[in-house]
Amino acid sequence: MKKELLVLVSLFLSFSSFTQSRESEVDRLNSIIQDETVHDTTVVNTYLELADQFYLKNPDTAIYICEKALSLAQEINFLKGQSEAHDWLGYLKKDKGHYDAAVFHFKRSLSIQKTLDDKLSISNTYTNFASVYTKKGKLDSSLFYHQKALFLRQSVGDLNLEANSLNNIGSTYHTKGNLPEALRYYIQSLKIAEKLGDKSSIATGKYNIGFMYNQQGDTAKALSYFLDAKEINEEIGNQSALASNLIHIGHIYSKSKNYSKAVKYTRQALCINNDIGNAYGRANTMYNLGFLYKDQGDLDSAYVYIKKSLGLLQQFGIKNGVAACFIGLGQIDYEKNNLVQAQNYGEKALTLAREISKPEKIRAASELLYQVYEKQGQGLKALEMHKLFVEMRDSLMDIESQKSIIEQNMEYEFEKKEALKQVEHEKEIAISNAEKKQQQLIMWGSVFGLILVTAFVIVLISRLKTTRKQKRLIQKKNKENELLLGEIHHRVKNNLQVISSLLSLQEKDITDEVAKKAIMEGKDRVNSIGLIHKLLYQDDQFSGIKMQEYTQKLIESLSNTFGFEKGEISTNIAMGDTWLDIDTAIPIGLIINELSVNSLKYAFDKERENELEIALTEKNKQLYLSFKDNGTGKKDDLFASDSFGYRLVQSLTRQLNGKLEIDDNDGLHYHLLFKSYKRIKS
Repeated sequence: MKKELLVLVSLFLSFSSFTQSRESEVDRLNSIIQDETVHDTTVVNTYLELADQFYLKNPDTAIYICEKALSLAQEINFLKGQSEAHDWLGYLKKDKGHYDAAVFHFKRSLSIQKTLDDKLSISNTYTNFASVYTKKGKLDSSLFYHQKALFLRQSVGDLNLEANSLNNIGSTYHTKGNLPEALRYYIQSLKIAEKLGDKSSIATGKYNIGFMYNQQGDTAKALSYFLDAKEINEEIGNQSALASNLIHIGHIYSKSKNYSKAVKYTRQALCINNDIGNAYGRANTMYNLGFLYKDQGDLDSAYVYIKKSLGLLQQFGIKNGVAACFIGLGQIDYEKNNLVQAQNYGEKALTLAREISKPEKIRAASELLYQVYEKQGQGLKALEMHKLFVEMRDSLMDIESQKSIIEQNMEYEFEKKEALKQVEHEKEIAISNAEKKQQQLIMWGSVFGLILVTAFVIVLISRLKTTRKQKRLIQKKNKENELLLGEIHHRVKNNLQVISSLLSLQEKDITDEVAKKAIMEGKDRVNSIGLIHKLLYQDDQFSGIKMQEYTQKLIESLSNTFGFEKGEISTNIAMGDTWLDIDTAIPIGLIINELSVNSLKYAFDKERENELEIALTEKNKQLYLSFKDNGTGKKDDLFASDSFGYRLVQSLTRQLNGKLEIDDNDGLHYHLLFKSYKRIKS
C-alpha cells in the first residue's frame, strides 16, 4: 500500500508546478509513510498532512490519499484518524460540487466525534455541514448549523473558533441580504479577534466590513478596509486572502473608472492564485478581469475571460458564481444585439438564482431579461421581469433593515450610558474611601496625642500633609472623570449625528412614501436623543438636563424640519428651572418629540394661528407634563390609528410608572403623570 502511494505521488510531481520547498515537504512526508518502523497511526496522520499539500493543485490526488488514510484508519480501528479522513473527504467532495457525497462523509465523521465526545471537532463538522448548505443555497439550514457550532465553541471557551463562527453567521446573513444582522455578527467577531491579537481573523473581519460598504456604495470606506486587510495579509503571508483583497481593491478602482489600477491589482491577484494553485480563486479573478474589459468596451476579451471563469465554476459546482457568469455573458450578448443568446443566459441565471435563493442575482437576472424581452417586443414578459426586478431591488433595502440599524444604534447608546454610570460609581467610591481613610487617620492621631503631646503634633502635621495631597489627587481624579464623561457624551452625540446623516442619505434614494416616513421619524428620534447628549457636554452638567432649554431647542428643530418659519407657531413652554436626570430626561424628551411631530404633521396649518403649550411641574411627589395644541385633532382618531408613535408614547409612559390622559376640547390636550423620576440640582 505504501509503495503504491509513493509511485503515484512521484508521478504527479513530475508534471506539477510545485515549488522546491513544497516538493521537499512532500518527499519528507513520503519518507515517513515508507518507514516500516513508524506506527500506523502516524502513517494515517501523515497521509492527511500529505493531502493538505495537494488539495488546491490536484484535488483528485488529495481524495485518493484521504481514501488511503481512511482505509488504514479503519483497518487499525483508529477512530480519530477515521473522523479526520471523513472530514477531509467531505471537504474535497463539497469543493467538487458532490454535495450528497460530502454530507455522507460529514455524517460519518460526526458519528465518530460524538462517540469520542470531541466537542471542538463536532463544532468543526457542524461548520462543514453549514458550508454545504450555503453552496446549495439553503441559507436557513446553513445558519442552523453555524449556530450549533457557535454554541459548542462558546461552551468550551475557545475564543478563536467562537470568532470564526460569528464571522460565518455574519457572512450567511450577508448572503441573505440582511445587512444589519451581518454587520452585528461581523463586529462581534472582529472585537474578539482584536482582543486575541489574531491578525488573520482581524484581516477577515476588515475585509467583510469593507465588502458591505462596497455593496452599499460607500467606496471610500470600503477601500480603506480592503487596504487594511491587504496590509495584514501581506504581513502574515496569507496568499489566498491577499488575492481576494486585491480583487476587491481592483473592483473599487474600476467603479471610479481608474482602469489602469483596477487591471493592475486584479492581475496581481491572478498571479497569486496561479502560484498557489487556487483554481476557485483563479476563476473569481478571471470573472473580475472579464468585467473590467467589459467596462472598457472590449466585449470580445470580456467574453473570453468570463467564459473561462464559467468553465471552472461549473467544474466545482459553485452555483452562485455560475449564475453571475451567466448574467455577465448575457449582458455582453445583449450589448452585441445577440438577443436569443442573451435571453438563454438570462433565463439560466434566473433559474439558478431562484434555486439558491440569491436576491442580488435574481435582481440582476430579471433586469437583464426585462431589457431583452422589451427589445424583442415581448411586452407581457418584460413587464413581469420588471416587477420582479423592482421587488428584489426593494427587498435588499426594506424598512425592517432600516429599523434594525436604528435599534443597533440605540443599543450602542445604551452601552455608553451604562459606561457613564460606571464612571460616576467609581468616582463616588473613590471619594468615600478617601473620607474613611481621613477619619481613621484623625482618630489615630488623637489617640497618640493623649499619650505624647509632641508625637501628637508631629503626627497631626504629617496627617494634614497627607490629607491635602489626597484631596489634590481626588480633585485631579474628579477633573479627569469629568473630562471623560464630557468626551463620552460628545462621542455619543457625534455617533448619533452620523446615524442621522446616514438616514438622510438613505431617505433621498427612497421613493416609497411609507419607507420615507419611517426613515424620517427614526431620524427625528435619533436627533431628539442626540440633542440631550449635546446639552450634557456643552453645559458641563453631565448627570442631567435643563428641560426648558432642551424643549425650546427641540421644538425649534422640529419646526424647521416641517417647514414652519419663525413666528408661524406660537409656543409657550413653562418648565422653570427643572433639571432632570438623564434616565428621566431621555424618555420624557422622546415623548415630547412624538407629541410635537404629531401636532406639526396633523394639527397645524400655515393658513391659521397655531399654538403650542408645554408645561412641566412637580405635584405631590409626581412629575406632571402638560402638552396642548389648538388643532382639529380628536382623541378617538388617535386611538383608532394605532400608530407607532402613539404606542411609543404609551411605552415610555409606563417606563416611568406613569399615566396618560387625553381630552380634545379646542385641540388635543395630553396630561401625563410620572411616579418614577429623578430631579437633580442645577
